[in-house]
Amino acid sequence: MTALATLKPFCEETQEVQDEVFLIRVAFAIIAILGITGNSLVLVVFYKGRELRVVPNILVGHQSLVDLILSIVLILMVIFYFTEVTSVTISQPFLKIFLCKIWFSDYVYWAMMKVSTTNLVFVTLERYCAVVLSSKYRRSARKNISLAICISAWFVGF
Repeated sequence: MTALATLKPFCEETQEVQDEVFLIRVAFAIIAILGITGNSLVLVVFYKGRELRVVPNILVGHQSLVDLILSIVLILMVIFYFTEVTSVTISQPFLKIFLCKIWFSDYVYWAMMKVSTTNLVFVTLERYCAVVLSSKYRRSARKNISLAICISAWFVGF
């Protein structure tokens, strides 16, 4: 059972259940819109300020990118689940397979959550090394290492 599908009751819908589902829709939409707005702002600042593109901030910028994508996935899930797109007949086989086997299984959402969590662990480890092993960290911290760490978060997530 998918995360958002559990919000759809299996029993007869009463007005109280419909009101609760509506409130949950609104809450998800607000969270997604705030996530899109906040992370977009961080990425714009990161893009405009070249002096911010240092090794520690690369991982923070990557975290913003991952969270932005996750917020977009969340808003798309809300739109798909609550507009009854599941009942539409799809004639294209590839789209049908993608929607049924990948999208409606919540795989994309949970994979993005894993990427986000993994990246947060990497940010924490990077900050730990910067504090505890400061002299060694200053000598070995490189942008290409940070980029490799960012890419590895995607491999772990998917």
